[in-house]
Amino acid sequence: MNSIFNIIAIPFGYVMQFCYWVAQENYIFALLLFAFVIEIFMLPFAIKQQKNSINAARLRPKEMAIRKKYAGRNDQPTQQKMMQEIQEMQQKEGYSPFSGCLQMLIQIPIIMALYNIVYNPFKHISGLSTEAIQAIINKTAELKGVEPSALSGVTADRTINLINEIKNFGLENYSEIPEVAEKFTSVADLPNMSFLGLDLAGTPSFETFSWLLLIPLLTFVTYFLSSKLSRKFIYQPSQGATDQQAACSNNMMDFTMPLMSVFFTFAVPGAIGVYWIFRSVLNTLKQFIMSKVMPLPKFTEEDYKEAERALMGKNVKQVKKERDPNRPKVRSLHHIDDEDYESYEEQKKIVADMQEERERKQAKETSEKLAIEQAPVKKDDRKKNNK
Repeated sequence: MNSIFNIIAIPFGYVMQFCYWVAQENYIFALLLFAFVIEIFMLPFAIKQQKNSINAARLRPKEMAIRKKYAGRNDQPTQQKMMQEIQEMQQKEGYSPFSGCLQMLIQIPIIMALYNIVYNPFKHISGLSTEAIQAIINKTAELKGVEPSALSGVTADRTINLINEIKNFGLENYSEIPEVAEKFTSVADLPNMSFLGLDLAGTPSFETFSWLLLIPLLTFVTYFLSSKLSRKFIYQPSQGATDQQAACSNNMMDFTMPLMSVFFTFAVPGAIGVYWIFRSVLNTLKQFIMSKVMPLPKFTEEDYKEAERALMGKNVKQVKKERDPNRPKVRSLHHIDDEDYESYEEQKKIVADMQEERERKQAKETSEKLAIEQAPVKKDDRKKNNK
């Protein structure tokens, strides 16, 4: 896995160096440029994902027609049958709901490698070797009187915290390391983490008041708004009977994910939190542009009705044979595969028609019986009765 990260990190490390040079050696502006470049690099994945969303949205009328067919029946066999029909319809239309998963799996190692670049300015900005970085870690641990493994948040791949450590102990204490003496003649040569007077190599904390506490707040705001807005730009599949639960779950995610991000900002240097904010804003902007360039299809009420008619015309059997009116067969919700009728609504209509026919016959028989009883008796009949 580390080799995969290195394959990705090496070329993007040079991109980060270029961004740092363009930003006039300001690490925060370099992070903004780097985040912008990464969004451009990830654009093919975004286009593929948007196409996948368009294909899913295109099938929505047919999906809703199938869901309406089974509306009101929430037992497990019925729900399984409904999902099976939806999947068969999707396969026939050439759409797979799992097609976006591969893209996400491909992006995971890329994103993790990019975070390693942000975490490791000594390697990807200053160009120090792994041996020199490890020597800095060992020297810092020696100066603090602890083991190298006891340094908080510092590893060979995470060197951003070492910037403040070197400043605190003085650069002269590290002059015995050849690469450090060659590349850093003064503290000003270290990666510049200052932004608007803030040292973003530090970590936000409630122990001491600092404007760095704005970073967790801005992280929550940007992630929360990003979640809300992104849901408007991408296709949201129907959950059928669970729409209310899905909405509740989405609302919880809108709060829990930003809160988790806030929690992490208190464990990492402020520069990492700033990078998350940049990525969140740029990603939302990218999704907005994609929604305008490649909009999702929109449907009218007539489109949904047409899909229902097409489904009924395809699945409802033309029942012409007569059934015994005295023994109507009402299909159980748990026997949805009965061959008598493919449509539950069609069966209900037939049963209702049969009931209405029986009531008409009963009403007719009752009416004829009353008419006979109330008819006037003829004279001959009265004489016969008297005799």
